[in-house]
Amino acid sequence: MLKLDVLREMRDEEQFYFPHNMDFRGRVYPIPGHLNHMGSDIGRGVLAFSTGRPLGVRGFYWLQIHLANLAGKDKASHQERLDYVLENQQTFVDCALKPLSGTREWLNKDDPWQFLAACMEFTEALLSGDPITYISSLPVHQDGTCNGLQHYSALGGDAMGAKSVNVLPSERPQDVYNDVVQIILKLIQSDLEQNHPTAQLLDGKVERKIVKQTIMTSVYGVTFIGARKQIHNALRDRYPNFPEERMFEATVYLASKTFEAIGEMFEGANLIMKWLSKGANAVCKGGNVLTWQTPLGLPVQQPYRKAGKFDHVNTLLQQVVLKNADELPINARRNATAFPPNYVHSLDSTHMMLTAIECDERNLTFASVHDSYWTHAGSIDEMNGVLRDQFVQLYSKPLLDNLRNYWMDQNPDVHIDPVPVKKGKGFDINLVRESPYFFH
Repeated sequence: MLKLDVLREMRDEEQFYFPHNMDFRGRVYPIPGHLNHMGSDIGRGVLAFSTGRPLGVRGFYWLQIHLANLAGKDKASHQERLDYVLENQQTFVDCALKPLSGTREWLNKDDPWQFLAACMEFTEALLSGDPITYISSLPVHQDGTCNGLQHYSALGGDAMGAKSVNVLPSERPQDVYNDVVQIILKLIQSDLEQNHPTAQLLDGKVERKIVKQTIMTSVYGVTFIGARKQIHNALRDRYPNFPEERMFEATVYLASKTFEAIGEMFEGANLIMKWLSKGANAVCKGGNVLTWQTPLGLPVQQPYRKAGKFDHVNTLLQQVVLKNADELPINARRNATAFPPNYVHSLDSTHMMLTAIECDERNLTFASVHDSYWTHAGSIDEMNGVLRDQFVQLYSKPLLDNLRNYWMDQNPDVHIDPVPVKKGKGFDINLVRESPYFFH
């Protein structure tokens, strides 16, 4: 009801802005809680840019791609998505013109309100008589592919991993989850040849959904225990009759194989993740606060301290620290565990900010939800060029060497190991510019 009240209050405004907060890593969040583009589907579905822009030929192309994406076809090639829109054009028009009395197909989509908004924009463009000159104000999205792994693959120079998360060019979108599963299946097959009992138990049961969450959260520092629980829940949901007495054995085995497969695909990233954690631990073990600077120059400080039994009060919503946090001892373990994902978040926020700055200089309307970048359909080609150029420029810098030098300057009494170098050849980061599905 609060969301509807805000919508009624704002619907006649010609233009309004969303003030944002920035967290300690540089990620930004809109302050208004009941209506914003980072919120629920209905909030996103009702919002439009205050100014429009002619679609043009390429804008009409991207509007159709956006419509197909919201219909669940984002794993298909661009041409397959266009074919899908052409084949189902009447369905989209029906949703737009008769949302309540027609087929109501839009209600079956994962993001029904955004899908309905895209159907309406598409239909209005068609009915205008000339879609090319139609003035569109609908935000069109370009999303990263498992964006944390995209950043890690660039840091680690992992060609195989970069290919799987669309950092490197390919003819159709790649699926990192499926690629990792294929490696897991090879590892299990090797064990099957040795008559491994747990491999035999899981034979034919390992699929994308079982390990997707673990692969997704690996970049954010999921522990082995956490991964085992994730796989336990997925196995139980997928196979309700799975023998409970062997569930622990199976999930320990599969979690181990999943981490092994991720390590094989992202060898360089795995080395870097361990180096980041070890370096953070070394800094904090010396009693120092863990700090770093993003490539934009934003100073970052991790806030993790050890609160004693009488130093805080737990409420239903949060933990309230009663003492000055700066007086509490450093929590070295938590800082070391949290640093790799926080560092990568500081890099993805840097990439977003660099893209936003360049788009503003080019007079392109821009909004973002972390690794989902929005602009007018007619501006997508230019924004795509900008975000790829900024990613290349970001990873053409010696980021990890700069981090090590910063730590050594700030903590001269602490030893920081040299940045690990992955065996074998990396890849040319400039190829990102040629990857059609890097963001898509």
